Amino acid sequence: MNQKKTSQHKRLMLIFLVSIFVLPIIIAKILIDTGMARDLATEQYGIIIEPAVDLNASESLKPLTKNGLAPSEWISIYFEPDGCQKECQREISALQDVKKVLGKDSDRLKIGLFTSKFDSTLELEQLVTLVGGRGELEELKKILSENIELSKDHDTSRGVVVIDWRGYMMLYYPVVDQYGFKKDISKLLRGSRIR
Repeated sequence: MNQKKTSQHKRLMLIFLVSIFVLPIIIAKILIDTGMARDLATEQYGIIIEPAVDLNASESLKPLTKNGLAPSEWISIYFEPDGCQKECQREISALQDVKKVLGKDSDRLKIGLFTSKFDSTLELEQLVTLVGGRGELEELKKILSENIELSKDHDTSRGVVVIDWRGYMMLYYPVVDQYGFKKDISKLLRGSRIR
């Protein structure tokens, strides 16, 4: 009788262990095969520009691609038409704070400022500064409003765009939320690592 209970206990333990390890694999396989995995929510904080905009195709926005990026590097550029005032400085500081906590990928992210008036008294470390005219900033605003879905009353005349080393603009942030920006940029940098 005791031996029968022991063998039954061993059998139950084996079934339990197999189900713990095999059941998640079976569920994942079903989710992938049925296409349900694509429908699961993946959180993103920035607005994806889809398809990515090739800035090399626009003559007026070519200065944004002349930013000294090496392959596998990215730049997040804050743009504002009226120079860098308090809000701009706050956004640039937020971007720089995120860059500091990226760890080994921090060298692959550059921070830039694109404005029509640059104040040389700004003390923002390691900042790529691109000065453009109002025409270039209006062109950027127009491209953003054509390629992303925002409410009609939203103003795209300022914000942050993320550009890769080839000159493709991929993300837009109306306002930088450090937590969300770090999550998005970490995924982007991890996924674009050149080995």
